[in-house]
Parts: sequence; structure tokens; C-alpha cells
Amino acid sequence: MRNLLIHRLQMCLALMLILAWPCVTQAAVARSGDGGQVLLFPFVIAEGGWDTLVSLDTGNAASNVLKLRFLDARSGELLRSFNVYTDEGGNWRAAVTRAGSGALLRIGEGNCTIADSGEFGGAGTEFALEATTMMLEAYSVGRAWKNFFEESPTCAELAQRWRPGGIWSVDPDAEFSILPSFYDSSWFSGYFDLINVTQGLATALPATAIDEFAERIPHTAPDSNTLTLEYADPIATLPDGSIVEPPSGEGIDAIAMLLAAGDWASIVNDVITLDGIAASTDWIISFPLSGYRLYGPHQLEIDGQMRSCSSSGNDKDTLPYVVEPVNTPWGLWGGGAWTLGLGSVIDPTPSLRYEPFLCYPVNVITFGDKPPLFLPEDSVHQYRLSSLYDQPLSNAAHTAGYRFRQGLRPLVAFRVTTFVNGTLNGGSTLANYATSRPHEVQ
Repeated sequence: MRNLLIHRLQMCLALMLILAWPCVTQAAVARSGDGGQVLLFPFVIAEGGWDTLVSLDTGNAASNVLKLRFLDARSGELLRSFNVYTDEGGNWRAAVTRAGSGALLRIGEGNCTIADSGEFGGAGTEFALEATTMMLEAYSVGRAWKNFFEESPTCAELAQRWRPGGIWSVDPDAEFSILPSFYDSSWFSGYFDLINVTQGLATALPATAIDEFAERIPHTAPDSNTLTLEYADPIATLPDGSIVEPPSGEGIDAIAMLLAAGDWASIVNDVITLDGIAASTDWIISFPLSGYRLYGPHQLEIDGQMRSCSSSGNDKDTLPYVVEPVNTPWGLWGGGAWTLGLGSVIDPTPSLRYEPFLCYPVNVITFGDKPPLFLPEDSVHQYRLSSLYDQPLSNAAHTAGYRFRQGLRPLVAFRVTTFVNGTLNGGSTLANYATSRPHEVQ
């Protein structure tokens, strides 16, 4: 791998000298099925008996620098940030578990993790987290120790290099080699396991990967909040291959275009709640950009803060409620007017008021009359859709799923289904299991 990297650098240098071709062009951010420069984890929980295992795979022979940002599920704001420094070919794994009213980040694998508070350590080190439900952003800074054959600094030495004000006390060019723009960022991948030891349940999902995030990702201090999704290049490659630039010219809107399902799209997944196999399904719908910008479709003030909500379709006459137009066979009802086609308008018209729905960065939907899998019934993140199901679901309904109109809100969504079948072998073996599957867009 080192010889290949040197060869590619030599080829690039030759092209620059002989043909005057630039070796770097502006990238277009894109969703990747393998890996990328940035990984989004939509759901990290340490509640209701559930723990989360986060695994980051650097996948190459070089040492790497990673930036981690844990975000609050209620506001989308930053909770804590960390720098991770791996050994050559090293990976990073940590469990998020409940501790008192908050959680602990317990490092399971990784040479050096440095917190925003200055705390640091390797495997076995614990860091406090204030929340029990979160999201996570992970960035591959894309730097390697300059000499692959020299021993890298200890974790204590790395922590001491950061001086007040976010100043790295050693010349970065003397410490690091910046990996070139054609660095294969698909090496950086990750997944998260949702584990409930008491119930014998576990399921794993890949992180959402964003590739070609930026030509250069800065190496910032652990407590620095300058490296965020706003740092993205303001050009996006959409799933159909088209390359577009958001009207704002801002990188965060390019990310939003990647994560949005589309104006008339639905997100679709299975709903399995059959009593015969003690099946229960929760949908987790996360809006990773909630802490950056309100992307609609409705802005409401809830508990003193502006929220970006959808609607449940259930009528509501008391605040808070959202107002939505409704398509009918005769025209469009909304905006204070009833359009009958050919430009005919009846004005005024009554408002259609619906219950707010999915108003937080992380939202969990439980179906039917089943108890929630992850969160208490009274949690602000918890919703229930029961009126849609008058009888236990049939096998045919499993593949049909339930359609939910997404609009242009950037999201990451998946389902978790559990089957609690008791015990085997005279009660010595739990026969419970869980499955998960990302949502599809149709």
C-alpha cells in the first residue's frame, strides 16, 4: 500500500511538471454504500436496557486521525467531541452504556482517544456523556504519521501537543503527511450494534457514508467545533448521477440534497407486529441536520424552541398544530384558497389542522398496540401509529410496508423488529432475536 501511494504521488507530480495538469479538482459530495470521509450514525442509545457498540474501520496500513462529534437527540446540538489517533491499520470501537442519568463512552479498541475536556486514554478508558439518546458524526481527517516505520507518539504525548486555544505545539508538516485527494476514503467505514443483553437481542446496521466530503479536512483540537458538516464542498452527486449545486452555494445544503428523499417520495419499510411470533417493530427516523438548519416542512415553537415537524395526519384543534394543503379530486385545498382547476379560486377556505409529527432530530415510531422497543411511552422522541392497523398484520403486509410522506427533509431511517419467543433447552437458552433494515425511498 505504501509503494502504491508513493507511485501515485510520483505520477501526479509528473503530470504537473510535464503537462501542467492540476492533480486536485473540486469534489462533489456523494452517498456511498461502502465507506467515505464522513460517517453518520443516526441512533446511539443507552436506555431501556439497550447499549450501542460503535465500530470504525480505517481499513488501511496507515495511522489515522478521526474526529467524533456526539449530538443531542433532542436539539441536534453538540454534546461532546473527541479526536482519535489510531495505530497503523488500527480501528476504533467503543460501547455507549447507561450510567446514572447519562451514559458512558467506554473505549474497547483504539490507541488514543482525546476528549474535548483534555481527558485521554486507550482501551478501557471511560468518558461521560450527558444524554442517553444521541447521534454521531465521524470524520476521517485523512492524515498519517510521516514515517510509517517510526514509532508513533504515545497518547499522553499526543494530548500534550494540544495547547490552549487549539494550537498544535509541533509543526504539523513535521508530524504528518496529508493524504492526497485521490486517497481511497472508502477505507473508512463503520457500523453500530444495538444490544440488549437482558433480552438477548442484538442487531447491526452500517453507518451512512458520505464520500468526497472535502479536498482537505482540517486537523483541529478535540474541543474545536469548526469541523462540522458545514465544511462540505457545496456540490452534490445525486443518486441518479447528476451533479448539482444548491442555490445557497453552501456545503450543508449539498449534504441535505444527498439525504433528502425528494419532494413526492415516500420512505418504505416493513412493519411486523404479529402476535403469533411475538413480533414488534419500531421505526427510527433521524434528521441528522436538525442542529444545523430547519429544513421543514413545518416550523413550530414547542417547549420554547423552534422545531421542524411533519404531520401525523390526525386532526388537532389545539396548539401546537400544523396546517397542510390536501390534494382532492377537485383541486388543491391550502394557502387560504380552494382551487377548482382552470384558475378558479374560492376564497376563503377553512384550515386543515394536523397533529405535529417527528419534531426532533431522533424520532421512534411504534406500531399497533405493542410496547415501544427502545424508549418510554412518554418520551418526546416516541410516537405511536395504531389507528392504521385494525387487525394483526398478515404476511402480505410485511412487504407492502407503510408509506410515510417525507417531503424534502434530510433523513436517515431504519426499522428494528424483535421476535421474543421465550427459551429453549429447558429455559437455559434465550430464543429471542432482532433484525433491522434501512428504509427505501420510492
